[in-house]
Amino acid sequence: MLESSWIKNKPRVEIDQQVQLDVIAQLSEFRKMNAFQSAMISFLVNLKATSQELDEISKVFKEIDSDNNGFLSEDEIREGINRMIGTSATNFEEILRAADSNKDGKVSYNEFIAAAADKAALLHKDTLDKAFIMFDADGNGFITIDELKAVFANGSSSSSSNVNWLDFIKAADKDGDQQISKDEFIDVMMEAAKNAE
Repeated sequence: MLESSWIKNKPRVEIDQQVQLDVIAQLSEFRKMNAFQSAMISFLVNLKATSQELDEISKVFKEIDSDNNGFLSEDEIREGINRMIGTSATNFEEILRAADSNKDGKVSYNEFIAAAADKAALLHKDTLDKAFIMFDADGNGFITIDELKAVFANGSSSSSSNVNWLDFIKAADKDGDQQISKDEFIDVMMEAAKNAE
């Protein structure tokens, strides 16, 4: 849905410096999240991000994507952030690894949007309750591996096919029963919200 040819052809525009700083801060915070939290953030961004926020992040993506191919390399991330804020203090390789959810060595537009979105604004209990219900297809109060697969396969079957689902679910499964209760889901995502503050 967010991967469109328009991002490749969109003309460069001026970007508010505070927006640039906010996006860079969000990218840095995203690298602290585990795979489960990152995937859930991506899911929530597609559901909840406002068009204004997406527009601002799109502008930053376009500014960093110097070759206009719709993907960001480590060099483009380094050069783009240095150009925007004039610093090299950020660990660009870690940002690339964290944002590159499908591990293809580059950051797509969707991956960038998920990494750069304001996590604190997305991670409210109401939003998390609604997301849990969407994953808990059978309504039994738990998210199973099959339910995770079903939701993520609908969005992108190619990126979900190489996931080790048991390892993925362990990040939130505190009691080791290979499923995620609502409390476990809320806890792990609220932990991500605290990291994003």
